[in-house]
Amino acid sequence: MLEPIDEWTWGDNSVLLDPDSAPFIGAVSLLLGVVAAYMLYPREHDLRTIEFLRALPVRASSVFCVKVMAAALVLSGVHLLDALLVLALHGFNDSSMLGAQFTTRAWLVETLLVGGVLLIGLGYGMLLSWLRGFGLLLAAIVLAMVEVLTRVWPELAWLDPLSLLSVEHHGVTALIPRESWVLHIAASGLCLLLAARLWSRQDTQVSGPARPRRWPMRVASGAAVVVLIVFGGVLSNSWWSGWSSDWSGPSASTSIESSAVERLQTGYFVFGYRAADRQAALALAASADDAYRALARLLGVAIGPGGESRVFADLTENSPEHLGIAGWYTLRMDRSVLDDVALRSLVFHHEAAHVLAAQASEQRLTDHVADGQFFVEGLAEWAAQRLAGDEHGARQLREQAALAWQRHELRFDDLLWRSALLERHDEWLSYAIGFVWVESLASLCGDDAPGRLLAAMRRPDAPTGLVGRAFWEDGLQAIGCELTRVNARLAAGLDALPVADLDVPRV
Repeated sequence: MLEPIDEWTWGDNSVLLDPDSAPFIGAVSLLLGVVAAYMLYPREHDLRTIEFLRALPVRASSVFCVKVMAAALVLSGVHLLDALLVLALHGFNDSSMLGAQFTTRAWLVETLLVGGVLLIGLGYGMLLSWLRGFGLLLAAIVLAMVEVLTRVWPELAWLDPLSLLSVEHHGVTALIPRESWVLHIAASGLCLLLAARLWSRQDTQVSGPARPRRWPMRVASGAAVVVLIVFGGVLSNSWWSGWSSDWSGPSASTSIESSAVERLQTGYFVFGYRAADRQAALALAASADDAYRALARLLGVAIGPGGESRVFADLTENSPEHLGIAGWYTLRMDRSVLDDVALRSLVFHHEAAHVLAAQASEQRLTDHVADGQFFVEGLAEWAAQRLAGDEHGARQLREQAALAWQRHELRFDDLLWRSALLERHDEWLSYAIGFVWVESLASLCGDDAPGRLLAAMRRPDAPTGLVGRAFWEDGLQAIGCELTRVNARLAAGLDALPVADLDVPRV
């Protein structure tokens, strides 16, 4: 309400272009579906109006279908009104600088995805509502279990219903997590069928004083206890097998968790890999600890002798959209890079640098993906290139950055608007120009300047709420550098590189 709607861009409205908000929007959409379900039958029983519905000359199953369809229509109608508002804002905005970047296809995909999450939540909610308050407790337990499972085994991220809207992109094409959608559509449908069976039973009818029905609660409570015991046993066994052995390095024997996946522990890492990739994983693990220590020195991170908190490195990923991805004490690498020795090391060092940067800034850096993606990716690329000593790769990054900088007349402020940069150009520019920006910072303020900047982000007296240019000015001033000087060095270096002779087509 405080921002004029004619200043909104598709990047401001689109969940698909803001991966940080996708889990939150997914959780809210699921919750709305569950809330709608709880407003159906439980409310009828509480108000004793269920007796009137059961007295009607219609089948109980028909009543159930009508109530579910009414809830689905309300949810879909409200969501469609919101989507039509977005369409009205952007679909006829040809005169705007960013209007031409809005596509009806992207709008339709996002509308269908969010609407699908609402209906999935409704399906889950119909079964949970039969258990009343215990249903919410059971849902919280299941979500907590899924959260822990995905942290221990990142390859199981498709189990998390909050990841339904976590869409990545290949160019401008949205890559929908199909496995997660198939699972939750099927599970929600089964919950809906089971709820129809339970809510349509005649013994759920209220007649006379409400009598407590204890057996469903006892059965559900017992099932929850059994599930928690089994889950705790499996998880404890996994942690014990992965962490208890005092292995000194990658030469130790591996722990086979299944016929297809093996685990290997080093001083700072726990590697998970397919049996077919054993040789590549062993080769990577052989130098992993030395590389991690070198990266920590470069970024000024104190990591200790090893063995306290290990990073889980998942080498089982099969992803068409990225070679690697990192999180808090976790990293994943695509299997396609494992057979290329140079690329394998570069991707591993890049993702390990992400893990260390998150530790150095105490995750403050992750709060500035929108206005700091250039530094997030540029720092990791700079650290990986420094560790590898790959001057050819560094020169290619400088040439790509200079080409985009000169052709599109980019400036530093363009890097502070991630969504617009992604819409107008390509996400790779954050890597290339970010690399040159960090290189400029290191050449101007010292090789330890990137690490000191990370430490400045977590200082106790750091002001909160700063975004964009103000955030970076504050951090650089804290370490004795100036943003204007770093940007001037960046611009001078990119403007000076000759790009006319580069054989790169215009797109």
